[in-house]
Amino acid sequence: MVSVLPEDIESSENDKPHTNRKPVLVSSRQAAGHSSTEKNERRGNLNSHRIEKLEALLFYESEVRRAKTIRELVFCIANETRKVVNGQQIFVMKSTKSQTNSLAIDAVSNLSSIDKNAPAVVTLQKEISLIGSQALARPTPDCTQPYRFKIPSPVESADTKSIMRGAFIPLMDERGRMFAAIIVLGEKSFSESDVIVLARVGETVRHAWLALKPKPTRFVSQKARKAIWCFLIFGAVLAMALPVPLSTLAPVEIVPKSPQIVAAPIDGVIEEMLVDANAVVNIGDPLFRFVDTALESNRVIALQKRGVATARLQSAQQNSFGSGEGARDLIIAQAELRLADAELAYADTQFSKSVVRAKSNGIAVFNNKSDWQGKPVSIGERVLEIASPESTEALIDLAISDSISLKNGADVKLFLDSNPLSPIKGVVISAAYRAAMTEADTLAYNVVADIDLQQTTLPRIGARGTAQIFGEDVPLGFYLFRKPLSAVRQWVGW
Repeated sequence: MVSVLPEDIESSENDKPHTNRKPVLVSSRQAAGHSSTEKNERRGNLNSHRIEKLEALLFYESEVRRAKTIRELVFCIANETRKVVNGQQIFVMKSTKSQTNSLAIDAVSNLSSIDKNAPAVVTLQKEISLIGSQALARPTPDCTQPYRFKIPSPVESADTKSIMRGAFIPLMDERGRMFAAIIVLGEKSFSESDVIVLARVGETVRHAWLALKPKPTRFVSQKARKAIWCFLIFGAVLAMALPVPLSTLAPVEIVPKSPQIVAAPIDGVIEEMLVDANAVVNIGDPLFRFVDTALESNRVIALQKRGVATARLQSAQQNSFGSGEGARDLIIAQAELRLADAELAYADTQFSKSVVRAKSNGIAVFNNKSDWQGKPVSIGERVLEIASPESTEALIDLAISDSISLKNGADVKLFLDSNPLSPIKGVVISAAYRAAMTEADTLAYNVVADIDLQQTTLPRIGARGTAQIFGEDVPLGFYLFRKPLSAVRQWVGW
């Protein structure tokens, strides 16, 4: 069996008038061998091309999985993806927290940084956002596959408008939400074999990205989360009705209980404090001394007056015998002597008060010695106190804004600054009904609390801290929103 090649048949028809020319005959076996050789060459070239693409894809996957951070992975995607896909420009998009499935350009191939406010970038991002919405609108099995599209080229010449072919590769997490996407742009359209490679690239990148992405400690479904929130809200509403003791905080100071008040017995100037602050004193110990110059002078004058009165009395006694006028002078002299004695006794008493002494045992409570030395005082002005260290109480300044309904016997906890981790228990024994100005120039109620004497260590007189006063039981909601409600009522007036 023989066959004629196409170009030989055409030449024989043109040479029909020449009888001496004969057609060239080729056997079918030779033609088949020639055809099979060409097919083998084409097949070998195709297999070699496929092997090269497979090697490139495997190398790309190893580079992607070698990334240690998401930032390294993003740059690897932007610069290495062009080696395995038919594209000129690669864009890596990341989801934004503002909107669901919203993407923003994060990296571009061959660029270390991008200006997100550039007009070309803004226009391209709007186009890609629209393409992403179209890609996700596909049915569920297809929405995760690469999506082919056409857009105008971001860079256009003055006379032509080129069209770019692209592929949108969405990257979805376990919940089916898109967290990133890869955009491949080129001048040629993508074939079905290119789509298969793009899908493989998307799977590789998705796996590596999710492996680097920090995972939450526990995964809770949306329904379970809603149920938990409903349970928490319901529990919080119920908790608002729980009864709790109403309490408030106020500054506190440890003061002596029933101290002896040492006041100035006379008008004068304190010359010297004879004891130190918080020093132990006993009955009869000198506490402080007045300037006694005037007192001693008055005493000397009183002594002189008494001497004069005594001399007049003696003279009147001698002249009173046998004379009525002498008897009258005797009575006057006796009265003058009694007056002189009274003046001397008063001068002695005043002079003895120039040194004030303790009348009980305890500790001397006052601020500083230098504050009193040389200070003029009046009769009755408090200078210091003598208190027993075993008999103390707590003086609490409860501000008007923090006041609550208090009763005698209410519990109190004292957190002193010197030892705040060991609260001291006590009970309220009295509370003033009228607010008074404190040292901090604020209006406050004076609340006195008795300290539990069974505790191991009693607080030092003068110690300060914070007191927590407990009142009646109230709902938890009132306890938490008492001050806001009070402020609202003051502004609104209801």
